Amino acid sequence: MVNNFIKLLDKRGCEHLIRGILFDKDDTLLDLAKMWREPLEKTAKRLLFLCGEESEGAHICLMRACGFDGDTLIPESPVVTGTNEDIFAAWLAKMDELGLPTPNDEIMKEARRHYRENVNAADCIEPVEECTAGVLRELKARGLKLGVATSDVYETTCICLKRLGVFDCFDMILSADRVASPKPDPDGAIKFSEYCNLPLDQIAMVGDSQNDMRFAANSGIHGIYYDRRFRTGRLPEGAERSIVTMRELLWD
Repeated sequence: MVNNFIKLLDKRGCEHLIRGILFDKDDTLLDLAKMWREPLEKTAKRLLFLCGEESEGAHICLMRACGFDGDTLIPESPVVTGTNEDIFAAWLAKMDELGLPTPNDEIMKEARRHYRENVNAADCIEPVEECTAGVLRELKARGLKLGVATSDVYETTCICLKRLGVFDCFDMILSADRVASPKPDPDGAIKFSEYCNLPLDQIAMVGDSQNDMRFAANSGIHGIYYDRRFRTGRLPEGAERSIVTMRELLWD
C-alpha cells in the first residue's frame, strides 16, 4: 500500500505528515525570467508609446519598477510576488514619478490587452529543474493532493502548466482571480483545505519567495522554502525548512 503522505522534518526537529502540497508557479515550477522578461519589455514599450514617450531611459525605469534590473531579477519585486495589477500599479507610479502623462482608460485597456496576448504567447516556458515533472508525478502517484497557489491569473497559469506537461498533476489551481485575496492572504490555502478535505496542518506550501512563506504562516500551513540558488542560507519568516532541489520532497 502506498502512503498518501510525505514526512516533513522542521527546523525544530519535529516531524509532520504532509498530505497536500501547494506550489508557487513562477521560479518554483517554471523559470520566471525566461518567461516574463520579453512580454514585460514589449508591454512597457507599448504603454510608453501610447503615452507619447519612447525613450530608452523611461523603458529601463519601468522595467526596474516591475522587477528587472538589466538581466537581474529583483527579489520580492512586483513580478516576483505581485499580481498583474501590481505590475501595472508599479508602472503607473513610476510614470508619475518621471512626470510622464497619465494613461487614460483606453490606453490602459490597450496595454492590458497587449500584455495578456504577449504573456499567453510566450514561448520560453521552461521548468526550473528538469526533475520537476517527475517529482510531481511521483507525489501524485503516492496519493498526495497537489495545487498551485499563484499571483498570476487562471488563463495564463493553465497555459504554462500545459506547456510544462504537468497540468494533470494538480487537483486545484488557486490563481489570483480565483480567490478572494491572493497571497499572502490565506484564502487560497483555506479553499484547498476544504476542497481536498485536509486539515491545514497537513498541507505544505513550496515557494521561492518571502511572500510564499508569509502566505504559509498566515494560513497555518507548513512553509517549505525553495532555495535552489542557496541565496541566504537562512530561512525566511514562515519557513519551516528549505530545499535546494524538488527531489528533496521525495526523501522521507
